[in-house]
Amino acid sequence: MKAASYLLFALAMLQLAACMPPQPKAFEGDALKFSDPDILRILDFQDKRQADSLYPYLESADPNLRFAAARAFGSLRKAAAIDHLIPLLSDEVLEVRAAAAYALGQIGDPAALPALTKAFVRQDTARHYALFHSALLEAVGKCGDKKHLRYLATIATYKPTDTLLIEGQTRGIYRYALRGITLPEGTRLMVNYVCSEEMPPSVRLMAANYLHRAKKIKLRSYTDTLIPILEDDNPYIRQCIATALGKTQKDTALLALQKRFYREPDYRVRCNILRALSYFEYEKTAPFAFAALHDKNPQVSRCAAEYLLAHGYKTDAKRYWRFARDSLPANETKWMLYAAAEHHLPYYFGTSHNRIKYELKTAYDVSENPYMRAAIVRALGSFYKNYREVYHLAKADPHPAVRTAGIRALGDCMRVKKFDRAFRPKPDKVRKEVSAYLAEAIRSGDIGMMTEAAYILADPKLFFRETFADSVGLLENALRGLQLPRETETKYALEKAIAYLQGREAPRPEPPAYNHPIDWQALRQAGAKPHVLLKTTQGDVELELWPEYAPGSVINFLQLVEDGFYNGKPFHRVVPNFVIQGGCPRGDGYGSLDYSIRTEVPQLYYDGEGYLGMASAGPDTECTQFFITHSPTPHLDGNYTIFGRVIKGMEAVHKMVQGDVLEKAVLLSQ
Repeated sequence: MKAASYLLFALAMLQLAACMPPQPKAFEGDALKFSDPDILRILDFQDKRQADSLYPYLESADPNLRFAAARAFGSLRKAAAIDHLIPLLSDEVLEVRAAAAYALGQIGDPAALPALTKAFVRQDTARHYALFHSALLEAVGKCGDKKHLRYLATIATYKPTDTLLIEGQTRGIYRYALRGITLPEGTRLMVNYVCSEEMPPSVRLMAANYLHRAKKIKLRSYTDTLIPILEDDNPYIRQCIATALGKTQKDTALLALQKRFYREPDYRVRCNILRALSYFEYEKTAPFAFAALHDKNPQVSRCAAEYLLAHGYKTDAKRYWRFARDSLPANETKWMLYAAAEHHLPYYFGTSHNRIKYELKTAYDVSENPYMRAAIVRALGSFYKNYREVYHLAKADPHPAVRTAGIRALGDCMRVKKFDRAFRPKPDKVRKEVSAYLAEAIRSGDIGMMTEAAYILADPKLFFRETFADSVGLLENALRGLQLPRETETKYALEKAIAYLQGREAPRPEPPAYNHPIDWQALRQAGAKPHVLLKTTQGDVELELWPEYAPGSVINFLQLVEDGFYNGKPFHRVVPNFVIQGGCPRGDGYGSLDYSIRTEVPQLYYDGEGYLGMASAGPDTECTQFFITHSPTPHLDGNYTIFGRVIKGMEAVHKMVQGDVLEKAVLLSQ
């Protein structure tokens, strides 16, 4: 009897279980599990840009799948997804809500604004929805109007302890500024935040970056408030405040900047102090800029030379020349200062121009460093009458970086003020001559020369439409002969030039079609956080990669490392206090391989130094080129893939100059 009773009980329990609804799955966090076949399918649909296949996952009973699908749309940025994402703004899982809000912000369409503002939970005194509200505030900054900016800037209920909310508020106001939309209320709030020691460091940093990057904001009345922040312990904040004080254009700000420069231990802050000089009269800044040319850090001395090139004056042109010739070693600063001399020296100083040209060409002939030759060619291009020498040196050089720099310098020659007067008595003859050079560059098949020539032809200020319109067929033939997706950037440039010459709007660039599947098996074998060692001419740099956020970028990088692709490649681009960039097989920034990978931009931020990002010519054009940041670069957030970070060796990154070499890249065992 007992056995029969147990059997009946068991059957009853089975029947009861069959009638009960399945228990909902718990949310497991924002680290995606590559072992889950559904997650892999979502990531694959993201990689293939198949929005229709992703939509059903937005309605899944599993919050992990809803989250993964919503996050995927942050990279897809398709307006058609707005109506599918809006329901997730009321999802039971806050992380899913936040992912949907971020994706809607990434789309950047004002059509999402009503839903975003409606989604705020009005009664949230316990700050239960802080994560979600933070994402909403940032998203409003990407698609809102001035009315909503005023709302963001005048919220009076947030306390310094409301870190997530104030982060969202400052990011939202910053996003408005990147779109060219500012209000005095927003500027005042950002000044208050950066000056408040009660505010979280992340909030102060974002407020400082707003003051640094926002255009046409009025900071003059805040001068005395901002000057003390030059003494802040955080160099990321000091470097931004340096630029902000430049915007005040007050003599007291200039004096504070100069005093700080000589006590400032961080080269990045010194770079920004020099860049802030552009807001002041040259006569007040020239002695300081000249002194900075002696700075032991080559990035800082280069910034001083850049300032003199951009803002110098003709009465000091010979001084630039003498200083470059007699006081500087053969580095980028020297040639930039030569460029300043050529650019500012009046045209009627013919003997001096000829002497400078002779010195530059002599230096070019003996230089074995292609990046120095490229800098010399650019210096020659700073005087418009050197256009013939610039072109002929460029086309004959064996290195792509010099050829590319030469065509770019040719464009600089053509951008001289009052072109017709400068090239009188026959300006049209010069245009025809340069048109022939540009046609030759297009026919060369060298994609760097082709791309730079196309950019020149598309510049409406140079009036090449009249002299090149009959040669559009040459550009069309070049366009048909491109190897895609390898030469996508050249394609964009040629399309723009053709459209301009034909008197029509340039087509919207179409990203490359899907062509490079992610190797999921190899990615799983690589581990959760693979490490790569970069052995460079300035020292070792160790990277930690983040496959859970950017799987396609990580496995692409790892496979290139294992193939030895990066070994011996130069860091072809170094921008002081911004990035070092490498991985170009040509060494001029236009090199790639015969495939492209997708842009992957989940909710990550360039909020510190040493982030590893993918260089691109637009969405979904990435391939081999990568960069490492010198300092926070929040203007890159949401547009450039982050796929790792430097964990050792930032001192080597900071020492890097153009032409330094990545000698070997090695995958480290874990």
